[in-house]
Amino acid sequence: MIPMDLSSDEVIADDTDPAVAYYPIESWNIVQGEGDRPDEDYYGGLYRMTRNRSAYATFSFTGSHVAYYSDMNHDHGAFKVSIDDRTVATSSSYSPEWQRKHQLFNQSVEPGSHVLRITNMEDSVMGADFFAYAERYRDVLVADWSAMQIHAAPILYPRRTISQHCSSE
Repeated sequence: MIPMDLSSDEVIADDTDPAVAYYPIESWNIVQGEGDRPDEDYYGGLYRMTRNRSAYATFSFTGSHVAYYSDMNHDHGAFKVSIDDRTVATSSSYSPEWQRKHQLFNQSVEPGSHVLRITNMEDSVMGADFFAYAERYRDVLVADWSAMQIHAAPILYPRRTISQHCSSE
């Protein structure tokens, strides 16, 4: 099940994707969704979580937009977001009630290769369910009939999971 706020031009990287790394690895636990349909709780049925202050996850991507999704709950706390070693946001995944597959961060970036880092700032839960990103733009010629000019316009690739992306190239 894909969250409704994802656009069709985003590629999804699950928490188990090789582009996602966890530090220190022993600080992170794998949590499985419950019931007959665990993917309703977490994308792909699993997610990672830590309770250790300063534990962090990185996501390497090439694109022009990135988003971070996880759950929110009463035992969650503050986290910091960095892109390419520059802090861009501080936020919290605290909520009085459990919310799954929640977009906790999103930002446009210059097209290219980047590393997103989320760092736990408290001794409370910080999770990582999945990341989404828009691939690089490619220029195509589009006719502007009202002005009778031809110019380049960005077109985004369609949404695919990373495994679909890699197998299609």
